[in-house]
Amino acid sequence: MANSSVETTAGAVEKAKSGWVGSGISRLFGNLSRRPDTQTGSEDNLISIETAIEMLGDENIDKHQTALDGLKKLVRSNPDDHYIIAQQALCDYIRSSSRNNGNTKNKTCSEEIIGAFRLFSDLRNQENIKREQDAEWDPDLGGANLRGFPGHGRQINLSGVKLRQADLSDAKLNDADLEGADLNRAILDRAVLIDANLSGAALRDASLKEAELSGARMIRTDLFGANLEGAWMIATDLSSAWMRKSNLKKARLDEADLSSAWLRWADLTDASLRGANLSCTLLNESNLTRASLIEANIAGVFIEDTIMNDAVFSKPVTPENLWPKGWCPTTPDKDGQYRFKRIKTKKAASKTG
Repeated sequence: MANSSVETTAGAVEKAKSGWVGSGISRLFGNLSRRPDTQTGSEDNLISIETAIEMLGDENIDKHQTALDGLKKLVRSNPDDHYIIAQQALCDYIRSSSRNNGNTKNKTCSEEIIGAFRLFSDLRNQENIKREQDAEWDPDLGGANLRGFPGHGRQINLSGVKLRQADLSDAKLNDADLEGADLNRAILDRAVLIDANLSGAALRDASLKEAELSGARMIRTDLFGANLEGAWMIATDLSSAWMRKSNLKKARLDEADLSSAWLRWADLTDASLRGANLSCTLLNESNLTRASLIEANIAGVFIEDTIMNDAVFSKPVTPENLWPKGWCPTTPDKDGQYRFKRIKTKKAASKTG
């Protein structure tokens, strides 16, 4: 008996006819009833795309791998007719089945979901992504439980994919392509995204606590309100990133490029920005308490009304107009390091006197 969480053949066809994923899908499903190449496999083991979709929803999970293999062959043999339909089925399967699998807190994604997720990515070559654009179809994996995804032997392609509120905590996504992806409110705690491409991605209010993002490309990435506490972002390119109200406590941003990034109201308490590029970075009203900016490039940085308690520099901040309002650097300590302290006003000094 088919699982109600995944489309049956009849349901899938009916949904397509009513505009399931765009007007082009109805035409594609119509072709299925007329074309002889809607089956795959050997002569004694033929499977149609309708049957493959139905098998994905079967309670017998042993049939799921057969369905995945069938969808893969169908797409590769005739992508014009089968690609969008197969990918929509995979999205439904991953979202629905992973939610059912993940109703126990902290449960990792199942082997079946891992296989489907890998296939979803593998099918997204340049030509098929063009088919998505032509059909005005956006892959949607929002809310999926992909916790603990163990990675893949090839690059994961999630560019432009909707992953809003998805759980990707502890996932291995090294070198993944997430350019332009919607990861708003997604969970990526402890995820490994070394050298990943997140440029132009949306991660508003996302959680990336202790995530490994070293070497990642995050140009113009939207991280408004994101939680990056303890994240490793060494040599990460965050140029022109939007990071207002983000939590970067104890984050490692050594050698990171934050040029022209917006970090107003960001919390960088105890963060390490050694050798970081902060040229033309907006840090107004942010918190740099005990942050290390040794050897950082602060040319043209905006730090008005920034909290600088014990922020450490390896050289004096000059000229004086670079000092944030109400703060001045101390003389160098025995290690030649400078720290900022509040300037006591005459009114405050008279009270203490």
